[in-house]
Amino acid sequence: MYPDDRESLAHAQPDLAARIISFCAGSEERNDGSIRPASAIEIRREIDAQLWTTFEQKLVEGIVKLNAGFRESFSEYPVAAKARVPLYPDGSRPFALDAGRIRQRRILTPGS
Repeated sequence: MYPDDRESLAHAQPDLAARIISFCAGSEERNDGSIRPASAIEIRREIDAQLWTTFEQKLVEGIVKLNAGFRESFSEYPVAAKARVPLYPDGSRPFALDAGRIRQRRILTPGS
C-alpha cells in the first residue's frame, strides 16, 4: 500500500477524513513471519474501540477496491493482508516528531 493510496481512501470518506490530522505508512512483521501493512493515524478526537475498528475496516475495504496487488494478496491470505491501524491522539508518537517540521513524515520506521 502506498501513502497516496491511504490518503485517497481517507479523503474519500468525509466522516473519517474530518477526524484525521496526519498519517504514516509502514509495515509490521508478526511472530509467525507474516508482514502486514500498518498505517498510524493521528486523530483529533477521543479514540475508542469503535473508531479503531471503523478505521481498520474502511482502510482494508478501500485498499482492496483500489489496489490490484493488495486485492490478490487479500484473496489468497486475508489474515496477513489485514492492515493494522494504530490511532494516536494529536501530537503523540510517532507524530510528536512532526512538531517542528515543515513537511510531515509519511513512512514509519522501527521504533517510531
